[in-house]
Amino acid sequence: MNLGFMVDRTHRELTDEDIQKIADTYHAWRGEKEAGEYRDVPGFCKSATLEEIRKHGYVLTPGRYIGGPEQDKHDALFESEIA
Repeated sequence: MNLGFMVDRTHRELTDEDIQKIADTYHAWRGEKEAGEYRDVPGFCKSATLEEIRKHGYVLTPGRYIGGPEQDKHDALFESEIA
């Protein structure tokens, strides 16, 4: 999930909408009724269990848990044809 925009090679700026999306996701994860229902989104968020974290040696690098965003079927077909 591409949030924000690159200001330069090393600095990403988040919009107010991006920040609200992150905050809403956090509040939903906490179970706050007014925030809606939480769900894992590949490439954006995942509620990892303690067992999963233990399996990764307690390393909390996000990529180990959230993976990449779901790929559009059309994009996957295009990439396989190019290869």
